[in-house]
Amino acid sequence: MKKKIIIIGIAALLLAAMGFGLTYGLSRGRDTTLVGIDPSNLADGSYVGSYSNWRWSNSLVVHIADGGISGIEIEKDVFASFITNASNELFKRVIEAQNTVVDAVSGATVTSKAYLKSIEDAISKAPRTDLGRVEISLDYERISGSASNQYAIWFEDMDGNLVRSLYASKWTADGGYRTRPDSIPIWVEKAGLSSMDPAEVDAVSGATPRTGAQLHTWNLLDDNGHPVPPGLYRYFLEGTLRWKNQVLFTGIIDTSGGNATVYADAEYTYEASDRFGALTEDSTENAMITSVVAVFFPVH
Repeated sequence: MKKKIIIIGIAALLLAAMGFGLTYGLSRGRDTTLVGIDPSNLADGSYVGSYSNWRWSNSLVVHIADGGISGIEIEKDVFASFITNASNELFKRVIEAQNTVVDAVSGATVTSKAYLKSIEDAISKAPRTDLGRVEISLDYERISGSASNQYAIWFEDMDGNLVRSLYASKWTADGGYRTRPDSIPIWVEKAGLSSMDPAEVDAVSGATPRTGAQLHTWNLLDDNGHPVPPGLYRYFLEGTLRWKNQVLFTGIIDTSGGNATVYADAEYTYEASDRFGALTEDSTENAMITSVVAVFFPVH
């Protein structure tokens, strides 16, 4: 009898846990706001977008061709979608409308919104053919050991206001800065990371790259998806070399004229911590990020 009661109790707990897992994040998903898209001035290519909200988390690949969305593919699907072919029907509506402001699939409102937010995220990463672009290139060498390999790239106007967070290492952006506050601290404060929405974090964060040349492209849209006016912008690349030892690359790029190439200046900060000593100019960690260059490509 006692064994039967224990089994029933365990089964009840499992069912409760399953119910919690399937419904957690539901209200947030219902309240998610769609901003709409206009792919008519986007460069051809395939762009990955994602949305994070528990079982509704997903990532998609959006294909742009001839000024429109030509296809959408699921890279990582939501967990436990109960409506068969909901994604196919939704993607068909998006392609027909060339917009994310479409009717949700009946019975799958939150799932539909989750897919649509990933589509909007993908579109936000596509260069605008009517605005030009800025490319940030760098050489990256992955450093062995802990408390390293983190970097962030962002743009500010000449008054010091944040315009666009372009990239941040996923470990820090996903909350690692709380346990290791010395990880890319300038960007963390500038971006207001502690108050950022999870979808905003997903839009800028990325996995630590492999050793080799890296390229990050700014499509001249701000963090809200609005085109920025032509002019001067200051770009930053902050890297955490090891614990409190940091490097900050900076430069000013002009987006109001023709092609422009700007080599970044580097400032190294060597500081000891309780766990690690101060680096020197000869430390191997200095090779983590080198050759940072910004190039502006105007519209032709």
